[in-house]
This record gives sequence, C-alpha cells and structure tokens, in this order.
Amino acid sequence: MGQSKSAAVLNLYNSYSAKLLGYIYEVVQNKPIAEQYLSAVFNDVPNELEEFSKSGTSAFCRLQIMAREKLVHFFEALENDTDKRAWENLPWVNNRYVTLMPPFNSRFFAIFITNANRQEALL
Repeated sequence: MGQSKSAAVLNLYNSYSAKLLGYIYEVVQNKPIAEQYLSAVFNDVPNELEEFSKSGTSAFCRLQIMAREKLVHFFEALENDTDKRAWENLPWVNNRYVTLMPPFNSRFFAIFITNANRQEALL
C-alpha cells in the first residue's frame, strides 16, 4: 500500500465497514454490540496493514477473519451461569444460521472457524 497508514485504514473503512457491520450483526444480533466489534476490528487494522497488501489477499476476507477472532471472545464470555442465562435471552440465539447448529456448536462456531482459517493458512 503506497498510502499513509491512516489513509489506508480510512479507505478500508469507507469500502468495507457497512458490509462488515452487517456480517458482525448477523452473529450478535445487537447493533450496539456489533458496532463495538466493528470498532475493535478497525482499531487493529493499522497493525495488520501488511496482511492487506499481500498478493492474493481479499481485504474483506481479511476483515472477516479479524472479526471472527474478536467474536471468539463473545462466545468465551458465556462460560459462567450468569452469562449462560444472559445468552439464552439474547435475540441472536434465533439467528437463522445459528439455529441450524446443535446448541454446543452454536456457542463455539467462531472458535471453530478461526481455527479452520489458521489451518488453511498453514497448508
């Protein structure tokens, strides 16, 4: 990328933030939480700019991977009983994609996807 870091991040944000917000929202089903994850992803973009400039790398795919890595924490936070009760009341539990998964898998699908992407990168 031949532009400054801030210009590169702004360009990525302008190009992909709306789509990435929709992607994150499909998982968490809560707009303020989705916006927080979007912000967290773009806060990390300046440190990951080298990954975006590699040939054969799709910027949106890289942003999705970064979002999945952040969303792992969303699921890990649901390990105690209080969090489990809160989990059951979240509207995203009825997400059309997540409802197709067995209960155990729906809680940990982000971890699986993240690990699968890491394994693909090693191949």
